[in-house]
Amino acid sequence: MAAKSSGNLTARLRPIAAQCIRSIRLQVPTFLAPSLIRNVGTTTSRSPLDKKLGTSSIDSQSRLGAPLTARSDTRRHISLPSTSAPPNDTIFAQASGSGIAGVAIIRISGPRTSELYFSLYVGAGIIYFPAGRSYTGEEVLELHIHGGSATVRDVMDAIWTCSNAASNNVGKGERLYGRVRPADPGEFTRRAYTNNRLDLASAEALHSLITSETSRQRQVALFGASGLQTQRYEEIRARLLESMAMMEALIDFGDQDGVEDGTLHAALSSVESLATMLRSELGLRPSKEEEKGSRIQRQKRHVGEILTNGIRLAIYGPPNAGKSSLLNRLADRKAAIVSDLPGTTRDVLQVNLDLAGYKVLVYDTAGIRDDPERSSDVEGWDRKVDEIEAIGIERAREAVREADLSLLVLPATTEGSTKFEVLRPNSYTEDDPDLVFYNKVDLLPHTSNTSDPVPGRRVWKGSVFTSSQLPDLIDGLAELIAKKYAITQTEAPLITQSRHRFLLSECLDHVDQFLALAGGKETDPVLAVEELRYAAKAVGKLRGRDVSSYEILGSIFSTFCIGK
Repeated sequence: MAAKSSGNLTARLRPIAAQCIRSIRLQVPTFLAPSLIRNVGTTTSRSPLDKKLGTSSIDSQSRLGAPLTARSDTRRHISLPSTSAPPNDTIFAQASGSGIAGVAIIRISGPRTSELYFSLYVGAGIIYFPAGRSYTGEEVLELHIHGGSATVRDVMDAIWTCSNAASNNVGKGERLYGRVRPADPGEFTRRAYTNNRLDLASAEALHSLITSETSRQRQVALFGASGLQTQRYEEIRARLLESMAMMEALIDFGDQDGVEDGTLHAALSSVESLATMLRSELGLRPSKEEEKGSRIQRQKRHVGEILTNGIRLAIYGPPNAGKSSLLNRLADRKAAIVSDLPGTTRDVLQVNLDLAGYKVLVYDTAGIRDDPERSSDVEGWDRKVDEIEAIGIERAREAVREADLSLLVLPATTEGSTKFEVLRPNSYTEDDPDLVFYNKVDLLPHTSNTSDPVPGRRVWKGSVFTSSQLPDLIDGLAELIAKKYAITQTEAPLITQSRHRFLLSECLDHVDQFLALAGGKETDPVLAVEELRYAAKAVGKLRGRDVSSYEILGSIFSTFCIGK
């Protein structure tokens, strides 16, 4: 009965396939053309136009009734939770950007791709990728059609209708390849991960590459997408496994002469150098408490993570210093409300800039002032701080503490810098500002000589109103950023996401535990080797190995667009 139903389906689809193939020109990249011809079992001569364009024209009559490709199911799937879609579904979605365009691309992936190819008549160019040589690792079909939302919607409706019609004519016992349905967000990339076409770190890098806004973001993302970041993870994991092997040898053959001392020393030396490298990559530095014997450490964001997510620059200073005006000048638009009244800005305002290829998140903050009774001689500080302004001041201080860079804006004065003693950075933040801009110098007499408000820091003196010295200030910012956040062209950053930082921190914790157990007076190799095993497992999670919870994969791939 199943064979009869299958024959009836083939007979019904044959006229549709003939009409489709007579009207469709199958175009493939040059490197895929030989493979495609072998799969369909035909040999064709290439026309001069085909040779010029690098395409292949397939004789429709020779392909009629023949299978498009032999399905050798080599796909390897990992277990999915019951709430996930079956892995044998065929999915489709628009892979190109939405909206009006000259060409739109619809991507189809899954075991029923060949069936859909013979069932559709789209009158467009088609690119076929055989299983194992596609983005997802499955059979993939790309329909290149005219752009426009109506055209895309109608073609996708036709795919849906065609697949349902074919399914209704097939017996239940023959539905071996699942249903055809629209793809979930990031499902194409998720299948690529499932089929070992890329690992988790490469998938994250691909997402960063798609969403990159500046050239530096693109550069960091390419390190991961090209596999250089994964290569560094594998080097760390290999060193841990090598040390594990040494410790296992110590456990099994420790009673032999010369094995214990030499093996233990080699393992400790390798792991100690690895721990030093991890601390450097994580930006760990001793705090004042650690200098007194505590193990508390302060961790800063990694350069790769900063470049991926953006450099946080906080603009701060006293009320009515011109901070919001400076933000508007940097953004080249009226992003913040500007008023002569002190305390106009009450909350933290963010503007994103592309500064010399770097993504910079500029924060405008509320004017910081202390007790007005002690600072009543400063213009605008003779009014009482209300509850809302106090919250804004606290948020401003928090923004300065969490920023990667800070820019102190001070108003010019003829009386020198004694009035701003209360605003010296050490009064409300741990570090001095990176840059200082002395604003409103156009209001000073030409004979005035302003003193340096923050000794030891680079200071610009100009006017936001007249744009005096603003180009020099912007150039100075770009110079500082390029120097502080430089990355090499050959070595990929280990950390570009917060997930990477957390897992490497977990790895370092287990490495430290190993050093304590193996390097102490009473060495316990059995417990020590377990710490190395946990450390290697943490590194494996960076690539998606040894992932015990499948939810983390869903949270990563759900950030992709529908057609990716």
